[in-house]
Amino acid sequence: MKRLYVIVLSTGWLVLAGWTVHAAAAMSPAADANLRLGVAYLQQGNLATAKDKLERAQALAPNNVEVLTALALLYGRLGEPERAESQFKAALRLAPRDAELANNYGVYLCDHGRHEEGVKRFEQAGTDPLYQAPWRAYTNAGVCLRAARQDAAAERAFQRALQLRPQYSEAIFQMATLELSQQKPAAAATRIDAYIRSNGGRPDMLLLGWVSMCEARDKVGAVKMARRLQELWPDAAETKAALKGCGNG
Repeated sequence: MKRLYVIVLSTGWLVLAGWTVHAAAAMSPAADANLRLGVAYLQQGNLATAKDKLERAQALAPNNVEVLTALALLYGRLGEPERAESQFKAALRLAPRDAELANNYGVYLCDHGRHEEGVKRFEQAGTDPLYQAPWRAYTNAGVCLRAARQDAAAERAFQRALQLRPQYSEAIFQMATLELSQQKPAAAATRIDAYIRSNGGRPDMLLLGWVSMCEARDKVGAVKMARRLQELWPDAAETKAALKGCGNG
């Protein structure tokens, strides 16, 4: 299963593959610049430079929740759980009811095998009436529950996310992945096909649709999905896999 958490900051959002940071309130230009650079380097996997930039940001803005959160995520990536926990706890002292922070901390907890604690944080975020993106928290809860091998609970979490945001691509992807694992390829294929018809699709979504159609023995649909991949993402590894045809590896 693809594990994909959504990390949300008040100035932007991060899906583990990418983080967008906009101008942060109550920060000096230098602190904001270091935060942006640190996040960019973290995204690229350049952890040493990310550490330098984010620690500079903290020196300039020691009580900024976003900086503390970014450092916590960085230390988690560096394998320094005590420092990560320290940063999260500092942020939580400043903003104990912040839904975005709860979501972010939930991501950290789940990534470190603390699934029950992580799901509670996602539920805190998802049930906060002021939170503007509760579907992200519920999708994260579903991913965490799947990692804990609680697929029935994960399905309920994904369904809740889709009730709140029917076209949320991450929830659709995760639900289809779950359906495929449950030997329901036709349901997964139908779900992805409906999304792609309305919204297009990224390579991994299209490949999952192709796999689902192959598993459902819908060869015509699989060929169409492979052609769509070729049209939109001709150089992607997913395209090369799909063009081999169903059952050919």
